[in-house]
Amino acid sequence: MAASKGAPSSKDQMDILRYKVASTAVSTAVGSTKDLFEVGQTTSNEADRDYTAKIGTIIDRLNEEQGKADNNEPGDVNMTAIEQSLEKAFKSAKLDVYGRFAGESWTSDRMRKMILDLADAELSRLFKGNTKGSAPMSALDALIQRAGESVYRRIFETSELLAANRSAALFMQRLYQTHGKLVDKNKDKASKDGTAHKEDDDDDEVMESADGIISRAALGVIRPYETAMRRSENAYVYRYRAQRIVFDCLSEQIVATTSSETGRAEKSVIEHKITEASNNICGKWLLAQFGKPTEELEPQKPYPLRAVWANGKLKDNPAMYNNSLGTF
Repeated sequence: MAASKGAPSSKDQMDILRYKVASTAVSTAVGSTKDLFEVGQTTSNEADRDYTAKIGTIIDRLNEEQGKADNNEPGDVNMTAIEQSLEKAFKSAKLDVYGRFAGESWTSDRMRKMILDLADAELSRLFKGNTKGSAPMSALDALIQRAGESVYRRIFETSELLAANRSAALFMQRLYQTHGKLVDKNKDKASKDGTAHKEDDDDDEVMESADGIISRAALGVIRPYETAMRRSENAYVYRYRAQRIVFDCLSEQIVATTSSETGRAEKSVIEHKITEASNNICGKWLLAQFGKPTEELEPQKPYPLRAVWANGKLKDNPAMYNNSLGTF
């Protein structure tokens, strides 16, 4: 997982989302039965979740450094001490919330392994200075606790980005479902008489540029929150969540913003209606979720990828959660 070094620029965020939308929506929206809920799931193998083996690796590294020390007095680091430290870090960082999201890859074992991977990457810091190769459990414990907090932030960021991608892809899917027949009809007519049609070209242009239209609309309505978002250590989480909410909002307005009396509206009309809906309707959804953009924003908590906003409120149900922290 990439390290969180601060929020990407608004342009970079939208470039990421547009790329993901383009690759996801085409395979998902056009006649495919692939479930959008699968977006964001990753393949987990045994090595990704074998945190017990990782503890052994850390102990081996510590023993190796201890062997290089001038005194060979045994340290107080052992398997049990690391397991207890890991459990404390897992609970303190509240990582158990991700383990309860059904159908997602954030399992208990996987997250524990992620914590230890981060701690292992920083392990060399414990041997610098006057430690002479000796690293007490108290120092390793502090390292593990910081790693737990870092894993929480990284997962929160990644989860919200993937959820925003899913919501954008859902908009594209609904656009195809609403107007796909019109496109197919025009293409069939063109193929039969061997002629090209202006309507056909216009339909293709609308479908290909829809992700850009909703991305620009989202940036416009989110912009007033930028200053408040930058004041938060989780600025990227707030931005991705705001995009997620706006895309869900625009999906709900799909008929009103893309239809005309004769079928699908022209591209310029669609873009105008989407921008208008984003400002007038989706802006109220953001206000309900975050509060006023000129004040400190309401704290956010993680939600499953499958959770969506409808009628301005989060739609959440027990089917999205595991009853216990299971593993793959």
